[in-house]
Amino acid sequence: DGVSGARHTCDSGTKFDRVRSKCMDTADVNSFCYGPSLNQQETFLAVICGEDYTGWRTTQNCRQYFYCQQGYADKVHNCGEDLMFDVALGTCNFAGSTKCIEEEKGNSLPVSTLPGSSPALQPMMEDESPT
Repeated sequence: DGVSGARHTCDSGTKFDRVRSKCMDTADVNSFCYGPSLNQQETFLAVICGEDYTGWRTTQNCRQYFYCQQGYADKVHNCGEDLMFDVALGTCNFAGSTKCIEEEKGNSLPVSTLPGSSPALQPMMEDESPT
């Protein structure tokens, strides 16, 4: 139709990977902006995220969590013993304070039991770990 798509700017030494919707090392992305094939975990996470979804998702009865960015996630985080990921707080919480509900896709939807909680909007930094 002659209309260009979205523009993405990446840092020096990186190219935008259409498969993962993020900038990756130039050596890993071809001239058509496609990186390597998704591995098994990335494919599983993409199915759970759903097309174009951005936000938190969980698996393993809310004991594991990840952030979806436009349908893709690349890193799974684990909550500690007796903890579940609480989307409303954006962190792991005591299992007794968080109720986990299974969705149709088989992934878990954690629901905070704390009054007045609102969903977290952004993921934590990669080097942060929830307590």
